[in-house]
Amino acid sequence: PSKKDSLYNELQKKMDTFNVFQKQFFALYPNNLITSVSQSMVQKTPSNFIENNKVKKGMEMEYAIYYRKHYWDTFHFNDSRILYSPYFMKKFRTYISEITMQNPDTINEAIDEFIDAAKRGGGQMYADYIVAYYLDHSPKLPFSFNEITYVHIVDKYVNNKSTYLLPTEIQYHKNNVNKLRPFLPGNIMPNIVTRDFNGQEHSLYKVKNKYTVLYFFSSTCESCKKNLDVLEDFYKNKSKDMD
Repeated sequence: PSKKDSLYNELQKKMDTFNVFQKQFFALYPNNLITSVSQSMVQKTPSNFIENNKVKKGMEMEYAIYYRKHYWDTFHFNDSRILYSPYFMKKFRTYISEITMQNPDTINEAIDEFIDAAKRGGGQMYADYIVAYYLDHSPKLPFSFNEITYVHIVDKYVNNKSTYLLPTEIQYHKNNVNKLRPFLPGNIMPNIVTRDFNGQEHSLYKVKNKYTVLYFFSSTCESCKKNLDVLEDFYKNKSKDMD
């Protein structure tokens, strides 16, 4: 502890030396991959948000909005080499998962803004990669949250101009979203007719209550089993206008 200040001063000198070296390196080798990656990862913050190296009190929300809107300003979309490095997806996942509100509409908007930024920056390859990424991953995730994004991407970006997809792949995704679309929030649920354990037939459309809870689950899903217990308690105490 008695040497803390002197150690900090020594560290600061080393950091200053490195910063000088880094600036010289970037100037001498502007096309080097390290230069491109480093400059793409930097997030510039206007001085009016900062005080004593921290975001000013009371400006946290305004700063968060600015940070997300300008997240890709310094990214070198015209350098396709970064796409093949681990840095790009790490930055993209931070953008989607950590600084974007986690609801479908906001995520879809964030993806659209990224694709627009990539195209403006000469990075069509980045835009195509992210579309392909969601086409590959979203249908495999068992939540309507991801299905909403999947349908949005297919509707907006999958067409005859999608040269990175085969015609059969385009048709597959179009057919797939048409199957999913009736189940998305805001639509009338397709009728379901099934029998209970006593053999009695039930039809969803014959339920006349104001609210209906329809729960899909897997017998091998542990969290589903916990939810069933919660729903059983909920059902015992439900209101008269719910089924």
